[in-house]
Amino acid sequence: MSAYVVRRILSMILLLVLLSLVVFILFSLLPADPARLTCGKSCTPEIIEANRARLGLDMPVLAQYWEFVKGLFVGRTYAANSPDPVQCSAPCLGYSFKRGEEVFVLIKDRLPATIWLAFGAFVIWLAAGITLGIYAALRRGRWQDRSVMGVALVGYSLPSFFIGLVAIFFIVIRFQSLPFPSYISPFENPVQFLQTMILPWIILATLYAAFYMRLTRNQMLEVLGDDYIRTAREGIAGAHCHPKARLARRANAHRDSGGSGSRGTARRSHDHREHLQPSWHRQPRGELSERC
Repeated sequence: MSAYVVRRILSMILLLVLLSLVVFILFSLLPADPARLTCGKSCTPEIIEANRARLGLDMPVLAQYWEFVKGLFVGRTYAANSPDPVQCSAPCLGYSFKRGEEVFVLIKDRLPATIWLAFGAFVIWLAAGITLGIYAALRRGRWQDRSVMGVALVGYSLPSFFIGLVAIFFIVIRFQSLPFPSYISPFENPVQFLQTMILPWIILATLYAAFYMRLTRNQMLEVLGDDYIRTAREGIAGAHCHPKARLARRANAHRDSGGSGSRGTARRSHDHREHLQPSWHRQPRGELSERC
């Protein structure tokens, strides 16, 4: 077991190194010149060469990659030969001369807002997608089903930035129902945090909620069409069962489904059918009748 874990860790490290090297080489092959992009409007060849030396772009690609990797562990010094060198402490992911800050510091300052955005959108799209997908499946062919699928189609088709701009114009600017989105820590002001984050959460969750609506509806319709569901509806398997026995069996089925649901998130979508089926589905119908 320990040998397997070590092999997996080594393969992961090797994959990360190869991936970073490929990405570094691909960016170096782009026609855009970072030295020219950072020189401003009054750009001369001398300024471009100075920027290229300051950014370390005058070295070969492999030497640039080695400096990047070394900076992750021991730090890096930009423009070491100039009278005003810039020290980037480890882990050095780069230095923004435009902002005058290290890239790692910029990422760290914006990481809490990113985490809260991702977590809130995840909760909304999961809850809305699964709930509305089940509701549409149970109302198959009715106006509720068509309405939910229509909303899912619109949400899946429109880009999120367009929905965000329209929502900001009408909700924030026109009707002034919510304040303009700007991050504030939930530990400082929870009410203002929710007011400023609810709109970005909904916008980010729209696309994935629409996808989960369609996925959940299709899976529900597939399960509802199975033989054991039709048999349970007609009451053949449990026609002579005592009501308490049926209730106990259903409670056990929900318990088993809840336990398997925690593992189901790591499996593929075609395994959802296995998780939704109660435990008595795998037993012969005769045994069910005898146990009743």
